[in-house]
Amino acid sequence: MKGSIHCHLLAVLLARATTFTLRVSRGQEHAEAPATEIFDPATGRWTEGPMINRGFYAATVTMLGNGKVLVFGGDDPGGFPRANAAVFE
Repeated sequence: MKGSIHCHLLAVLLARATTFTLRVSRGQEHAEAPATEIFDPATGRWTEGPMINRGFYAATVTMLGNGKVLVFGGDDPGGFPRANAAVFE
């Protein structure tokens, strides 16, 4: 549907019960850059997370054994699969 927005929200639990989230939206008229945020339940606050490139719509987020977060896969803005990955500390 023209002008529709599709949004994926992915989350993984980090140390100290904080949560890493990745929000990616795609729409013909309202494409947004992806955003990462960290939620701290002790304070009830969200803070801006690390920068991430476009192309992670429908990606997978995984917590690695070393405490880092791996984001991989996903589609480009046109809906074509991409072989990309990013690691965050």
